[in-house]
Amino acid sequence: MELNWNESHLIVALRVLVPFFRKHGFSISNLEYDFRDGDYIEFKDGSGKREFVVIYNPGFDFRMRRKRFFMTEDVSLLDMKNKTQEYSNLPEDYKGEEELHDLLKGYTEFIESRIL
Repeated sequence: MELNWNESHLIVALRVLVPFFRKHGFSISNLEYDFRDGDYIEFKDGSGKREFVVIYNPGFDFRMRRKRFFMTEDVSLLDMKNKTQEYSNLPEDYKGEEELHDLLKGYTEFIESRIL
């Protein structure tokens, strides 16, 4: 069976993201694929206070939601990286599986050093 473009990229994303988030106490809570409003992977921690949503179609962004007291903070990593000199060179787009792998590795390093 031959995979189409979206399926092969989703596999690359899962191979990079699942071990990274599992290492930090997160697990996949939802995965939308071929959804009319866009495709994403949702990770939540055991307490339910932190959540990452990786939007991979349309566009590409990591959205982080943190519950603090009675408010929910929603942050885009694309916005955050543009404000950080060290990671401002991370690309916002990719072409092919290898570039997607490199982009995801860069974003996981950013998340690990600046957010977790």
